[in-house]
Amino acid sequence: MFQLADGLDAKALTDMFRAHRRVQIGGFLTPASATALFEELRASAEWRLTANKGEEIHHFDPAELAPD
Repeated sequence: MFQLADGLDAKALTDMFRAHRRVQIGGFLTPASATALFEELRASAEWRLTANKGEEIHHFDPAELAPD
């Protein structure tokens, strides 16, 4: 259903994960796949957003993020 972007450096990502125990991958999906995922999430209530700020963890319900 979703396609990964070309040119991802698996070794570099693995090394980064091993060093930091997390990794953020910009450009992970192709543009078409990113749009499809966005549309899927926007239409579904079966997810929530979680954000970390230092040791603080914040959870957001999709309804809290929807414009009025």
